Amino acid sequence: MLRLGANETPESINIKVFSYLSNFLTQMTGHPCEIVPSPTGLIEESFHSPDGYFYLKLPQIKYSKSAPSVRVSEEFLLDNTAKKILGKFKSVSRAFVKNTNQPWHIKAKIITEYDTFLDNIIVSLGYSGNQKYEILDIIQSIRESLLFKYEDSVVGNAILVTRNLHTIEKLMSDEGCTLIRLKHPFDVREEFRKNKMWHRLSHPDSILLVVSHDNRATHVALLPNQNDSYDSKEWEFVPGNIQKLRKYLVGRDLLLNATGKSEFFLASQKFVFRWNYMKWHRVSGSGLTELIVNEFTPEVSSKLIEVIKILSMNRQGGLLVLSDKPEQTLKGAKGGVNGFFANRRIFDIRNVKPEAIARFAAIDGALVLKKTGKVVNAGAILSIPIRTEKKLEGARTAAAIAASEHGMAIKVSQDGPVSIFKEGNLLRMLN
Repeated sequence: MLRLGANETPESINIKVFSYLSNFLTQMTGHPCEIVPSPTGLIEESFHSPDGYFYLKLPQIKYSKSAPSVRVSEEFLLDNTAKKILGKFKSVSRAFVKNTNQPWHIKAKIITEYDTFLDNIIVSLGYSGNQKYEILDIIQSIRESLLFKYEDSVVGNAILVTRNLHTIEKLMSDEGCTLIRLKHPFDVREEFRKNKMWHRLSHPDSILLVVSHDNRATHVALLPNQNDSYDSKEWEFVPGNIQKLRKYLVGRDLLLNATGKSEFFLASQKFVFRWNYMKWHRVSGSGLTELIVNEFTPEVSSKLIEVIKILSMNRQGGLLVLSDKPEQTLKGAKGGVNGFFANRRIFDIRNVKPEAIARFAAIDGALVLKKTGKVVNAGAILSIPIRTEKKLEGARTAAAIAASEHGMAIKVSQDGPVSIFKEGNLLRMLN
């Protein structure tokens, strides 16, 4: 929650407002982002510091004498999508804080425009001008539809928004789709708000509603039997039914899919985002494989990836800690399942099904294993240093940071995101 006092200085308002607006910048980019006061004497719009960080100066509110900066790692700059999101964050922020200087005015704008602010950043990656606002309106109508029920079931939908209708018609025909032209094309924004039939009818497994450049639904596409998937490490956390539809995305076309689980996906050829719990999560990008393949043997890496996917897709929280010195991680820890077993090493993950490992990982506490794949304990409540415990709200996050001092800690949240910690710092966030 944003807390602004009546006597706040313009500079403190600047920091607090941007810290609040950037709360979800880490989820949107997949990289740690922090709002800080700009380095003393910073004149340029951006700055590379000797300690390996990159600073991007943000807009300043009226009457403020200095602007805050967003600080990111050098690794962040190697991710083109993350860089684009950061640039859009700055440009959208400039319009958001323009002519605002009173705390009550800023809070009123955040309350009324926060969803649009975040949507604007995501859609601006591919659209501008009137087309952007048409897409924003469709997104809002889909968000409203998440509240609908059809015969006591939460509705979903699947829409292909295309600016290349003739190309899509030929592509779908070549792929074996059955295209049914609508007798009376309709404005999908209005129809979605008043007719729940289309929510029931469209689904990414079988039926797409094809929407043209003017936001009018023109066709219903019945998908053929398809067992293929898009094999990409950058899309390894993207649901399989959306992966299969990537071949139908041309140019800046978008796939919008409400899953019926109070969330929806926005996919293009280049990126995929998931919206839920009032925030956007980046789903595509540098995958888990890329981050851990050099840390462990191929056998251990592949098994870990399967376990983490199972936990994330099933919305089960868990904490996995991998270290060459697990006794340091477990120093001061309480509980765990190893007190019930005769073997000092419970099992080797290389010899066990990932579904079984995921059950151990889902127990409250941490699954602690050596980098060789041998599990030492599961369900262990780790000891958290006071300095770490005070810094963060979540116990699992605090435990992950503390444990990562001795290796790599992988935290899976109950709503799906995967956070990877190393040397006491957040390395990446995957969704």
